[in-house]
Amino acid sequence: MTAIRDSQTSVGFNLFEQSLTKPTAKEKGLLLVFPEWDKDIIYVARYVDEIIISLAKKHNLWNPEGETTGGQDIDPDQLIPHILKVKGPNVVGVIGGIIQGNLAGREEVAILAGLLTRFVWDVPDAGDFVNIRRQADTKILFSIPKSVFTGEQLGNQNLTESKYQPLVGFLNDLKLVTRAYVDKVFGTVTENGGIESAKTLIGRMIGEYGDSVEIMHVQNPNIRDYLKQLYLDKAIREGREVLPWLRNPELWYLSQVNTLGILGVVNEVSCTPGISIDEIKVLGEFYDQVSSFVLVVLDDINDVEEDAFYGDPNFFHDLLSGKHLEQVTIMEQMYGNIYEYQGYQENNELAAKYFFALLGRAYLEKERSLLASLGKERAYKHQKMFRDMVKFYTLQLMMKGKTDDSFELECMNIFTFEVGDIVISP
Repeated sequence: MTAIRDSQTSVGFNLFEQSLTKPTAKEKGLLLVFPEWDKDIIYVARYVDEIIISLAKKHNLWNPEGETTGGQDIDPDQLIPHILKVKGPNVVGVIGGIIQGNLAGREEVAILAGLLTRFVWDVPDAGDFVNIRRQADTKILFSIPKSVFTGEQLGNQNLTESKYQPLVGFLNDLKLVTRAYVDKVFGTVTENGGIESAKTLIGRMIGEYGDSVEIMHVQNPNIRDYLKQLYLDKAIREGREVLPWLRNPELWYLSQVNTLGILGVVNEVSCTPGISIDEIKVLGEFYDQVSSFVLVVLDDINDVEEDAFYGDPNFFHDLLSGKHLEQVTIMEQMYGNIYEYQGYQENNELAAKYFFALLGRAYLEKERSLLASLGKERAYKHQKMFRDMVKFYTLQLMMKGKTDDSFELECMNIFTFEVGDIVISP
């Protein structure tokens, strides 16, 4: 762990020693479930959060003793303590997944993974908690992490929710820290343009994720449906190849929440300094649509109650309500009939189970393509990252008290069964 102990961020923090506290029960539980993860990932996560805490204090956004019920009247200084408390296991899981075990020589990659977790999705997507739901505000919050990779100059950064304006300053400072680690991991742009192409792809993924969150946060269902259709129309107009079963506005915007893809590209670049533009395109295709959609749906299984409380859409709830039968039929035609799910048209729960079985087959099709393009050694870590994330979502359900006979875990287990173990050949 020498590299972490000696590292200095661009704003002058050296906080690793302060993070050497005992792991929490949840963190110990993660290491039991993922014994191949190096125990020091917990210290990396603490190091990242110490950076976050220091920046929060700088902008008067740190009040861990405040009330954390959420809502319109919440004080801004309660947001970041709430994020670190509620989403603490997430950053450990992301770091554990991206480094694939031993930290030797990969400390900077692990730190960057932790920073991206907080910077790209935890803070900008916290509108549920503090009621930052206007599209203009969401766009500003996501534009800051996106600019790390695109290098674009940012225009107006004034939130309409003015009391949350300190978040903009916080994110801009976090941008400096994150960019320093991006430069360390990515290095200089090579002649083949691979690094530049990787940054462009990540910037696009962050932008698509931000667009999706904007839609999710719209409270008027009519406006939300209108925006979903516009989002799909834009993809088709741009000539993107949209999978037939995702050619639906209700599903398309969910397939663009590509957080795993961001980590996958960072992982591949860190392992392949001379990565080519064609190889980056292969990664973009692998992480596009299916794998991102899977993780959103699994997240929705975990968030059914939370989404109902905030009035947000939830795909798993919709599926159980009988929606998307047409998509199940399209998927059946594409990925093959499974006899045990016959009669799903008249049974919503059976249709939901069938959907997850077919979703597993849809993912495997993407995985076979990755294997054919990159080979089994380079494809392995991406397969492992995906399975670790699925396992992580399953663990979250179990930590909420769900048992194997619960419908939520049953659907996850159906999906996991279809995906199976890591494939070592195309």
